[in-house]
Amino acid sequence: MNVLTIELPPLRSHPEDLPTLINRILSKISKRATASFSVEPTAIKRLQKYPRPGNIRELENALERATAWANSALLTGEDFNFLSSSAPNNRVATEIVTTEAGSASSLVGSTLAEIERRAILETLAHCEGNKAEAARLLGVSLKTIYNKLEKLGLSSPSSIEDHKDAVKQSQVREKIP
Repeated sequence: MNVLTIELPPLRSHPEDLPTLINRILSKISKRATASFSVEPTAIKRLQKYPRPGNIRELENALERATAWANSALLTGEDFNFLSSSAPNNRVATEIVTTEAGSASSLVGSTLAEIERRAILETLAHCEGNKAEAARLLGVSLKTIYNKLEKLGLSSPSSIEDHKDAVKQSQVREKIP
């Protein structure tokens, strides 16, 4: 039954609403996180210029991603480098992320299964073993995380702890000149 239709314009048609929406979403994220996130005006301007094909969910996802990888609770324009202003609909391989655990070049020659394993384990290490948080950051269900861990032979907490220790050791080795 289609009794009432409400049409909402996309966010790109009213960028002046973004600061209010961003602060509201960051407030919601801050309640779940260990930090109280805020955003610099330059970051807001960058988000306003981004030709967003989606709506509020896409904005929420961008803010979630930025807060997950930000170096501080104050989000800057650099925290949104993953947004490609030139082609928002063509997101295949538009960025290579370099993390503290390793560089993008270490992915060259790796199989997709190896990359997936690394993504899951490093995200779990980042989330201190919290599988629900890791699933959220990876954009998959909690059931998927459990299934992947079992497939990888890492369904026990001790095997995840062993991996966290290995990641920390590799980070220390990479920092030694």
